[in-house]
Amino acid sequence: MKKITCHSVKTILFILYTTISAWNNNCQAADVTKQFIQTAKPKIVLESDLNSISLKADGLTGFSNCKPYLAWRNDGRKEWIEDISRGIKKEQIAENEIKITCSVGPVVANIKIKKLDDNVLELSGSLTNKSRKIIELDRFHYLHGIIDDHNTKFISYEKFSVAKSTDTIAPLNVTFGKNMKSSHANFPVLADPIHDVKNWSSSLDAGIFASAASGPGWFMAASGPCTAYGEIGFKTQVTPSKFYAGVLLDNIILEPDSSRILEKIIVYAGDWQEGMDYWIKKTAKEMNLKPQDHPLVGYCSWYQKYGNILPADILQANEEFKAMPIPPGGRTIQIDAGFQVMPGNWLPNKKFERDWKDFSSKIAETGSIPGLWLSPTAIYETHPIVREHPEMLQQFPENIEPLWFSSPGWAPGSGWEFGKPGTRTFFMDIDRPDSKEFIRNIMKDAIHEGWRYFKIDYTYSLSNARVAWDRKKTIFESKRDLFKLIKETCGPDILINACLGFPERFVLGYAEIARVSLDIGSRWHTVQRNLKELLLRSKSNGYWWQVDPDVFYMRTEKTSLNNEENFLLTGTIGLIGGAFLTSDLPSQWSADAKKTVDTFWTKEGPRVPSHSYVLYDDHDKIKAYLVSYFEPHGRLKHRVGIYNLNDKNETIQIPLKDLKLNPWLPWSIEAVSLEQSTKYKNDTIVIENQPPHSLRIINLSVKD
Repeated sequence: MKKITCHSVKTILFILYTTISAWNNNCQAADVTKQFIQTAKPKIVLESDLNSISLKADGLTGFSNCKPYLAWRNDGRKEWIEDISRGIKKEQIAENEIKITCSVGPVVANIKIKKLDDNVLELSGSLTNKSRKIIELDRFHYLHGIIDDHNTKFISYEKFSVAKSTDTIAPLNVTFGKNMKSSHANFPVLADPIHDVKNWSSSLDAGIFASAASGPGWFMAASGPCTAYGEIGFKTQVTPSKFYAGVLLDNIILEPDSSRILEKIIVYAGDWQEGMDYWIKKTAKEMNLKPQDHPLVGYCSWYQKYGNILPADILQANEEFKAMPIPPGGRTIQIDAGFQVMPGNWLPNKKFERDWKDFSSKIAETGSIPGLWLSPTAIYETHPIVREHPEMLQQFPENIEPLWFSSPGWAPGSGWEFGKPGTRTFFMDIDRPDSKEFIRNIMKDAIHEGWRYFKIDYTYSLSNARVAWDRKKTIFESKRDLFKLIKETCGPDILINACLGFPERFVLGYAEIARVSLDIGSRWHTVQRNLKELLLRSKSNGYWWQVDPDVFYMRTEKTSLNNEENFLLTGTIGLIGGAFLTSDLPSQWSADAKKTVDTFWTKEGPRVPSHSYVLYDDHDKIKAYLVSYFEPHGRLKHRVGIYNLNDKNETIQIPLKDLKLNPWLPWSIEAVSLEQSTKYKNDTIVIENQPPHSLRIINLSVKD
């Protein structure tokens, strides 16, 4: 008999352990899969003839008579020419890929349509100028055609507005201009044959076609290579309804015989929220993004003292927050606007100059990350650049007033008040070498002073109507190069928060954190407005960046939000699992408020969901928000935020099947803070008499 050694026993035990572990993990994976109801993925059928393309899928509206579209003009002309393709040539180039070649105006479009899955297509391509002249390009649509079902709605990813075919919509450029004027700002925009025409609902980068927000549909979005914005559009007040899916080209020039690679578009049929997940993950993989799974927590000075912040306020915050946990993503004390001399001169003003030298080190001594708000492309009207180097600012054709914003307390003595015009701040042309050097030096100086987290603001202030320094670059490319410059100057150890107000793809890979909504404010109507955008946009959290939903409130002073509205905002931000920041001081929190904050602000940090789903009612209003997490050993747990956004008490019922959860499993429910009558019956979560403007959070897990 062969002798069994100790080493042999260990080997046998290891094999048994790994075999059992693998079996156990497979069982858990199967259990996880069983927790969700698998949604149908209708197969996309693409058909074409010599003139057009059509897209069909079972159970969904279809798209017919789709043709490539181009808006262009000869260099120097004022009027745009709109052209539709004159016939198409189709070629099968691989088992799951076709190539379409067609002439559209002066260009030849080479378009590839690749089947990534039965219900997913990818559109890519290029444009080649076949004329003898330099041409200017405004926009190109891969698909410009007809929606088969007139009852289809268009859901804007940009604003989560829902447009019906019967709606009357003002021209986008007109609405934008009015909004800028009401904000006491001037922001010239390029004339555009879509944005200047009424009854076009347009959505930047992504859009959804569905019969209702709660139903299946078509999700379309731009995915890469990050050189231009995509845009999806829907025409109302016409029969049949029209649509497009394309790329914004911002008046770039294309020389004779030269080509331009186009941004790709994803077309997904089925559950459009799953389509959004697919797009986000695919884009993250294509751009080689690192997961951002350790969110930042901390203090931002803006939403309490605004520009009136004083050194004593920052020191008080630094002292109070040092008792709060420091999770793996770090804790920050971030100074917002109010410390600087003026935009363009980011030295400390008279309020801060005496204490400035030691400020960052005092913050760092408590374990917090010293943070600073900067707007490095902004130049105040009395800055020497305006007088001595006006060429560094964005230049515009004659008779067009330059881009400027009313300065919101950005310079002491500016006399600015909320809702009233103030002094002006201009913005540089960020493609100029001298502007780039100026921005680089701003960042270097701030790093030298010891700041390690930067909230970079107002970088969207770049007009497509300007006389561009580089006429071959889109607005998207110019902004992307700006953030590349900032990140390369700062290095990998400095945190960048791109304060954008929208999930802008141009910062991908160059910002660890991104503000994906407008300012939250401290009023219910702004919280409610942001909520419908936040939940959808936050699907990018952890994959593209840490989502910054703006600050939470739990204080009761200097805010018009009541306790329920505070909990709704804070709980929502906690469920999202991104950056968890506040302008409150801990001393302003009641015991109950502190308990709510402690639910999410832990030593482990906010939890980044592995899955999320927004449930809407029949009026496209938010009912519930499901987030799911993997526990140790592969177990899956869920949290459900249940909303009453109405102005009176309501009994809210959420069937598990509506959350795409399997109702046949033995579920366990547990309320998270705030006492409330909560029941689980007939496979439905029932919250009786839920107060107005409120959120209730439920833990959900499958019983062992």
